[in-house]
Amino acid sequence: MPFGAALRYSWIGTFAGQILPSVGGDAVRMWLYWTRQGSRRIAVYGVMLERLIMVVALLALVILSQSGLAARGVPLTVLGTASLLLACIAAATAAIFFFAKDLLKESNFLPIRALRHAAEDLNRLRTDISRTALALGLSFVAYLNMAIVMWIIGLGLNLGASFIDCMVLTPLVVFAGMLPISFGGWGVREGAAILLFGLVGLSQAEAFALSAVLGLCSVAVTLPGSVLWLVQERADEARRKQEDQSSNS
Repeated sequence: MPFGAALRYSWIGTFAGQILPSVGGDAVRMWLYWTRQGSRRIAVYGVMLERLIMVVALLALVILSQSGLAARGVPLTVLGTASLLLACIAAATAAIFFFAKDLLKESNFLPIRALRHAAEDLNRLRTDISRTALALGLSFVAYLNMAIVMWIIGLGLNLGASFIDCMVLTPLVVFAGMLPISFGGWGVREGAAILLFGLVGLSQAEAFALSAVLGLCSVAVTLPGSVLWLVQERADEARRKQEDQSSNS
């Protein structure tokens, strides 16, 4: 897939994720990859593996910041939950890779075939270490970038959140916003921010403002996705008309 196409589809999907439930953006990207690139398997498993890598990177970042979280009064149950989730993902991934790939090779039953395809694609991640490491590294950078943005917002609002506070707590706030129980993370993200940044001295109003402005920044950044979506649809409509004229002639 050309980089330009991947960037356009991701931007459109990110915009859709702001107006649809949390998994809506992923569904839109799957649909775009499928209809534009012609491969249902790449569309579904490409997005799923990307989400897997992003979640693993985020949970690893939460665990790596354990000492900073504990020093700021974050309950150990949060760390335990992150560690348990990461362990479950690792176990499920290992189970799919080691068992589904060979034992389910002959079955054409749809769920079994889906597991087999997932195992084959996970094997590609395992064998292409350089690209997998690059994807994980970029995921870390993306989350650290969000923490820096949170810190800058705090400076602009003249709040008391330090750079270290934002580095340590923002990944947890982002993780809460990723849960598929809201539209664009709104509400859940703010609740997590009130809880976590309250541990470092921010009032409920200050923590809410910090998270809400981060959400508004996210919306602003995704707005070009709506333009790309309109351009894409018009281009597709023009192509269909041209194909119809060619077939009629």
